[in-house]
Amino acid sequence: AAHSDEIGYLFDLSYEDETPSAADQLVIDQMTTLWTNFAKFGDPTPETTELLPVKWSPISENSYTYLSIDRELTVATRPYHERMAFWELFFDVNAEKLKGYQQK
Repeated sequence: AAHSDEIGYLFDLSYEDETPSAADQLVIDQMTTLWTNFAKFGDPTPETTELLPVKWSPISENSYTYLSIDRELTVATRPYHERMAFWELFFDVNAEKLKGYQQK
């Protein structure tokens, strides 16, 4: 998915009179609820429900959790671990040469 791909699930951007499939309607309902919960509570999953059966914890310094929105909602950690490990090592090795970089 790319940045803003969720917009089509939140707002009717279709130019035809199409009824969403049951699977698409489920994602629409989940996305709408996630956004509403975040606006209302500051937490997209304040409690688990039948519609949102997972608890998505905020990212922290030691936990890089993200919500995977697919046929089922799942919470995973540290996306692209191998790619990120390379860049973290790169910045650690070159910290003094990189203007504006702050080590933790």
